[in-house]
Amino acid sequence: MEPGSYGRPLLRNLTSFLSFTVGNHFYEVPFRFEERLKNTHFYSLEMCLQLSIREFFKTKRYILLLFIAIAFLVFKGLNFVPLWADEADVVIFGRSILQFGVPKAFDGLNWVHAGHTALQTADTTWIYHPWLPHYLTALCLLLFKGSIPAVKIVFAFLGLCSFFFFYKSAKIISNKSSFVLLFLTLLFLNASFLVYLRQLRYYPLNILFTSILFFCYLSYLKGEKYYLLGGISTVLFFFSNYLSCLSFVFSIVLYHIFILRWGKKV
Repeated sequence: MEPGSYGRPLLRNLTSFLSFTVGNHFYEVPFRFEERLKNTHFYSLEMCLQLSIREFFKTKRYILLLFIAIAFLVFKGLNFVPLWADEADVVIFGRSILQFGVPKAFDGLNWVHAGHTALQTADTTWIYHPWLPHYLTALCLLLFKGSIPAVKIVFAFLGLCSFFFFYKSAKIISNKSSFVLLFLTLLFLNASFLVYLRQLRYYPLNILFTSILFFCYLSYLKGEKYYLLGGISTVLFFFSNYLSCLSFVFSIVLYHIFILRWGKKV
């Protein structure tokens, strides 16, 4: 007898009985079960593997795995990588804040020079960049007793928090798990994203505040309002980098006015 066919007469009788007594609504259920039973002998292992892989990629375990992989790539070797020019400037400004209260281009030993005297005041106070990254660096140097790797870890951690807001934004854009997973996978494969998270500069802060504002705006379109979170993030974003903040906010405003509002009228 063909494998998997021992119970078919019983299933046919049961199907006929259900069809006769309660109608055709239940007819397809035993039929599908019978067809699955027919192929179980030959495809059980293959089906189990396919279902396991599909279920893994559809669950949050895959997202957690992506987050762990990104965190590993971001934090790995941070304490062994020397500071490049702009990162060294941020550390010098942080130390000068602990010494003078404001970022100074000259701290008595090191002189930060970017090619133009208009970047600083007469008393060498640095005015070229916003001060939030410098004060954050000073706070970390104070808390961690001058440990530069600890400062880099703090910046990297703040940038890594953007993963959560990108994840929430992707869920708002589409309810399909395949889109969310593709979105986060492409984020993981973006080398620029990983490199910028490792910088002791305003880059991780920009990524974090951009992801927060993007999430707040999508939530607003959905009817959920995060005014306080969006307002605080906008202010911090502005004092992290003027140009990036104004460019992003201006782009959102233009999109909302000319694409959403004006587009609906047309």
